[in-house]
Amino acid sequence: DQGYRWLSSAATTALARLLTAEAQRPLGKFADARRELEAAVAACDGALKELAVLPEGGDAEEAAAAEHSELMEAVAAAGGRAGRGAHASSSSAVAAPSARQWVGCETDLSLRTGADAMPYLTLRMLALQALVGVELTSTKLSDAAACAESMRAMVEAYPRALRRTAAAADMAEGQVLQSLGETAAAAARFRAAAVSAEMFGVPATKDLACVCGALAELADGSPEAVSRALNLVRPVLAQHEAMAAAAAAGAS
Repeated sequence: DQGYRWLSSAATTALARLLTAEAQRPLGKFADARRELEAAVAACDGALKELAVLPEGGDAEEAAAAEHSELMEAVAAAGGRAGRGAHASSSSAVAAPSARQWVGCETDLSLRTGADAMPYLTLRMLALQALVGVELTSTKLSDAAACAESMRAMVEAYPRALRRTAAAADMAEGQVLQSLGETAAAAARFRAAAVSAEMFGVPATKDLACVCGALAELADGSPEAVSRALNLVRPVLAQHEAMAAAAAAGAS
């Protein structure tokens, strides 16, 4: 009961939707999984909008101007309704809204706003990554590519805040490229994912990226590509063999 007290209710709901979708994917319930993941992304977008954070970056001044315009239209509409039922001077009592300062890149992100936005940015990245998998399994390559592009935009807008999940964007791009037959480009993205995962301490992601990169290299078929594939998987195999030997020694 205490495990997710540090998460807001909106973030907890988004996490629950993400976990539900991950449970539905192996059962072949792709439509249900897609619906849950899209709802999780929408929930994160709504929470980030309340924090005045653009999830994929952008022009903060333009976002502030657009919001101010919407608020002024709402105030004008409210004043018009008040004027129809009361003296005209009552409509002038409606206060003009104050503009918020929006965040469109890392340099605009304060410590407090960054801490509040971090769960939603992370969950949004993970939900988009899962959507890439769902769309690829459903052979909807254009939709998968769009999700991968959204992930890349997030990492480019907030590279420090999302450094621990940056490898997920590289993995998603690599998976899309490999599905399109661009094996050389896919291998490059998987190598980038392995480097990013090693830098920020995600060993499982590094191992997965190395294996995926090796498979992409093998698809090339050339002796050089086969050599690169072996160089990628040998450290992974050695590490797992050492772990298995240590576990066997401990059991005995």
